Amino acid sequence: MYKIEKFEVRDLAILQPVMDQYPFATVTTVTEGEPFISHLPITTEVSPDGQIRLLGHLSRRNPQWRHFQTGSPVLIAFHGPHTYINPGWYAENDVPTWNYIAIHAKGTAKLVEDYEGLLQILRKTTDHMNRTNQDQWDFFMPSDLLTPEDLTGAIIGFEMTPKELIGKFKLNQNRNLEDQRGVVAGLRNRSDEGSRAVAKWMAKLTE
Repeated sequence: MYKIEKFEVRDLAILQPVMDQYPFATVTTVTEGEPFISHLPITTEVSPDGQIRLLGHLSRRNPQWRHFQTGSPVLIAFHGPHTYINPGWYAENDVPTWNYIAIHAKGTAKLVEDYEGLLQILRKTTDHMNRTNQDQWDFFMPSDLLTPEDLTGAIIGFEMTPKELIGKFKLNQNRNLEDQRGVVAGLRNRSDEGSRAVAKWMAKLTE
């Protein structure tokens, strides 16, 4: 991640809600110079001592799990709200930009291959989606995945305790307060979810 200090956020209390709201992440590994990327739902879990753990699963046919097996570095990128910024909203016209929130978690992943461990990951994923969506789904295992052999042969789980967790909240902090407020007002007049979400985050900085 290209780091700019004024955009950096490392406070877990701020980062975790973003990861929970936008759980569909990009999971990247590099083995022998070759990158491999998967797009997967990732859920979070925080221990009593404040350590965050990231949980996910993928098809056993997906070869990326073998990268986890070898201890290759893993980057999990969460993509928060983002939107185009019209420079006409500034006090003095300037050039366009893009405001966004992104979070990178770096570390190594540990495989979860046992039946009970996989069930736990699946249930946590279901519980999380039920918390964040109005439509609810009762956890269900189809007949072809009922036995331990069926489930462990179909999917494989993983967990990661990040060695580094950093957010980039690029929300016009490099502009003066008048410009920031102008952007918030402009975004609030839009109807798309990304613009409205960015406006809410910016308002926390300006109000």
